[in-house]
Amino acid sequence: MPQITVTDEQGNFYFPTYPRRARGLVKKGRARFISANTICLNCPPQNQEEQQMTENTNTNSRTAPTAAEIFAELQQIRQDTQHLSLALEKLEKVPADNNADEKICQAKIDAIEEVVVQREETNRSLITLYEKLYDAIR
Repeated sequence: MPQITVTDEQGNFYFPTYPRRARGLVKKGRARFISANTICLNCPPQNQEEQQMTENTNTNSRTAPTAAEIFAELQQIRQDTQHLSLALEKLEKVPADNNADEKICQAKIDAIEEVVVQREETNRSLITLYEKLYDAIR
């Protein structure tokens, strides 16, 4: 299987890679083809690690949310009832006549119910998280 030569902008050579991997790097914007059998990395591997470490440090240094931000998030959870509206719309479309297959109708109803239950469980988990965050800043 042919291999693709890998270099960086400073002319350093790295281990060769396979064509599929090379195309993936180019597609993601991490490299560019400089010939049919050679790619040039936009950012050498050491720099990528340093950049990721810097990004992680910046992410980890975020400040705790304020009480106002927590209450705003809770308000948003309370007002977000779109999932309930959509579930009710879907339930209204389930056939209620005798010609409909009862098992299929029940399966649809069960699936809609499960979506609503899971969404409400997610909301409860978010509320619990916000309670803990609020307790931590009080």
